[in-house]
Amino acid sequence: MGSSSSGIDQPIELDFEVGTASSAHGIIYAHIREILDPLSQESPVPANRAAPAPDRPRNPGGAQLRFDWERMWIEIAAIAKTPDGLPDRPTLTKLLYDKMIEWDWEPLPSESAVKAKLRHLFSSLHLPE
Repeated sequence: MGSSSSGIDQPIELDFEVGTASSAHGIIYAHIREILDPLSQESPVPANRAAPAPDRPRNPGGAQLRFDWERMWIEIAAIAKTPDGLPDRPTLTKLLYDKMIEWDWEPLPSESAVKAKLRHLFSSLHLPE
């Protein structure tokens, strides 16, 4: 991913639609949504198979999600793929809020909500904050 501090020495391909990540050697990291976004209400994908394409909306009748968190995770993956890798958590938070403003997120998510998601990411990947 561009950051040696993550312990990953090979490129990882992320598929946020299915909820998996895989390496060039076929190693599959299933349940990426559960790992990166434990507050997500989507069900995890079993490690031995990909999720089928949805025929209908995932959450019919339920409340609309307030923020496009997947877009945030994709932005984090893009930042991680840069030569410098992921910055420390406060810098990443600032970068993400700048992007949220660019994306016209109105209202913006609370700082505590973003911090909670990033705290879980950094602790899951054993990154210094």
